[in-house]
Amino acid sequence: METILEQQRRYHEEKERLMDVMAKEMLTKKSTLRDQINSDHRTRAMQDRYMEVSGNLRDLYDDKDGLRKEELNAISGPNEFAEFYNRLKQIKEFHRKHPNEICVPMSVEFEELLKARENPSEEAQNLVEFTDEEGYGRYLDLHDCYLKYINLKASEKLDYITYLSIFDQLFDIPKERKNAEYKRYLEMLLEYLQDYTDRVKPLQDQNELFGKIQTEFEKKWENGTFPGWPELASLGLDRLKSALLALGLKCGGTLEERAQRLFSTKGKSLESLDTSLFAKNPKSKGTKRDTERNKDIAFLEAQIYEYVEILGEQRHLTHENVQRKQARTGEEREEEEEEQISESESEDEENEIIYNPKNLPLGWDGKPIPYWLYKLHGLNINYNCEICGNYTYRGPKAFQRHFAEWRHAHGMRCLGIPNTAHFANVTQIEDAVSLWAKLKLQKASERWQPDTELLKTPVATSPGPELPKQTVLLLALPVVQNLVRSQVTPTPAQTCHSFHCFGERCYQEAKFSNYTAERRHWERHCKLKQYNSGYIASCSHACMAETLRCYGAVAQPCYQECCQASASSSCLQLDGNLHFNEAAAGAARSSLHWALAGLVLLLFHYALILYLLP
Repeated sequence: METILEQQRRYHEEKERLMDVMAKEMLTKKSTLRDQINSDHRTRAMQDRYMEVSGNLRDLYDDKDGLRKEELNAISGPNEFAEFYNRLKQIKEFHRKHPNEICVPMSVEFEELLKARENPSEEAQNLVEFTDEEGYGRYLDLHDCYLKYINLKASEKLDYITYLSIFDQLFDIPKERKNAEYKRYLEMLLEYLQDYTDRVKPLQDQNELFGKIQTEFEKKWENGTFPGWPELASLGLDRLKSALLALGLKCGGTLEERAQRLFSTKGKSLESLDTSLFAKNPKSKGTKRDTERNKDIAFLEAQIYEYVEILGEQRHLTHENVQRKQARTGEEREEEEEEQISESESEDEENEIIYNPKNLPLGWDGKPIPYWLYKLHGLNINYNCEICGNYTYRGPKAFQRHFAEWRHAHGMRCLGIPNTAHFANVTQIEDAVSLWAKLKLQKASERWQPDTELLKTPVATSPGPELPKQTVLLLALPVVQNLVRSQVTPTPAQTCHSFHCFGERCYQEAKFSNYTAERRHWERHCKLKQYNSGYIASCSHACMAETLRCYGAVAQPCYQECCQASASSSCLQLDGNLHFNEAAAGAARSSLHWALAGLVLLLFHYALILYLLP
């Protein structure tokens, strides 16, 4: 039977030997991914054994039963020689009863571990169980989670490749769809990611990771900055009321009062709050249960975000592998699987440590990639993105790919900016904000603004003055109405001063051989003064000689003197309206047409005579 001190000595020896074996294991070259995973699992097993030995050693030093103290007193007292011979007698008695007992030194056990690592058996090469789709830790197998997702209520229908790209973008899912079925889907996805991480990265301390996630989540949840679950104050009165009811506080008042009442509870317990903030008759605890349920769902999402970040490389390889498989035939896929199996079973003859002074990335064969390839892909260039929280991306390919990933999309969402193509290659917060302000101004300027947009008058003889579009439309309305009414009965024309000319002439004159065309600022409102046909023969000479003017925005007629309209004439009266008879105007226009027709006929005969003469 070992003494307490002998057990302590053996535990100390075992700890030192475990530490030595773990150091050698980590320094050994791993040529394939299978070797790396198996090595990590062996290291994990030795770590667990190391922690177990340390716990036993701590219990012996605590000496809760007092045996260690008794043993020390026995060997350090006045009868130490008697104690020595007594123990020697016990040892001889034990070997006399067990003459064939073999004592195996601890060094033999650890030497066997080293031999098993150098020449692993078939069982030692498959320490972990993976599915065929996972490729011994190379790819993810999310088919079950994918089927669960597409069967959720109101979920969009998408293919497996698209799901691999967006399954971690949980912040884009509306809150109304985050029900009990959605929670079960999150639990299923999280369970797989945890189990896969434990198999692929066994050295990852998941207990420590869980504590880290929980601490960060509590901070973001209290501040209302967790992605997909914005702060209630920014969502209006109803959400503020729900939050206040959940705490048993008063929920009345304006938006600012409710927000101030809710923000006053930050960082404080309910017992330390002022009693005047609480409602006299607190509501039922249904709202509080909803808040707790939402918090549980959000915490599941926080864990998924962290595990997806850890398994980012496997996720990217899975996406490429699925695309490659879809582009190949069944025979090509079988050949590829056979090649992967042969590569995983092949042994590398070189056992020395990889010489990699420039810290180059490892290729598919476990060796550093060539330096020229390293430079070609730009892996020596690091890109920092301030929008992603100063995250560093290695190489332009990873940098360009990150603009479509959830980290950058979440950063843009926090800035209140849509993650569109306009913001490609924008990594600084200040640049993104200034560009967004410029785009908003550009979009605002492209909209139709009736108060400021100018429209030129469509006059054939002159461009005319520029007027606001709204003013032109308002002025055109009565003209159009008069034109419609004039088709039934002759009515006075529009007054000159109703057109705001701003000091310009109301009429634009174009003189021809025997008449003058007078045109108002509206193109379809045009009248003729025909001096030879008596169209205005009844008007006085002063009326005919008066300059056609209009003084802007004043209700004065254009002519100072005029006469009454008759059956065969028209006239501009002192009220500023042009009174005319449609029949007389038509007769005048008909006489003009006959005169023009006669002139054209005369010119035709003259040209014919010139053509016939020799």
